Amino acid sequence: MYQRHIAFLGVFAAGVITMACGATDAGISTKVKTNLMADETVKTAQIDVGVQTKVVTLSGAVDTPAVKEQAVAVARRTDGVMDVVDHMTVKEQGTGSTPGPGFGHEMMEKGMKMEGKDHPQDRKHN
Repeated sequence: MYQRHIAFLGVFAAGVITMACGATDAGISTKVKTNLMADETVKTAQIDVGVQTKVVTLSGAVDTPAVKEQAVAVARRTDGVMDVVDHMTVKEQGTGSTPGPGFGHEMMEKGMKMEGKDHPQDRKHN
């Protein structure tokens, strides 16, 4: 009888320890980040991951709506995640203070010329 009680207490203790050591917020955060980095669609996106009481919050600016949707889907599929809060924004394409790679082509299509334009690298510092 004594041995049964000891065996029962051992099984009970193992169950309690397993439940207590289940998915922690830190563990979930690591899993979500790993899964995002492994996904072809979102691996290059700059996405911040926060986790509180198994609720994942994604934030940052991504290039396209498809990247945003995929990041949320990846987070939702991660073991231990109870919910996902999406605070990501999609970057506006073609706006901003610095021209992108196709800017010269865009200027040519619009009939714009670069002659006479002041370029930062052409300025002389006195």
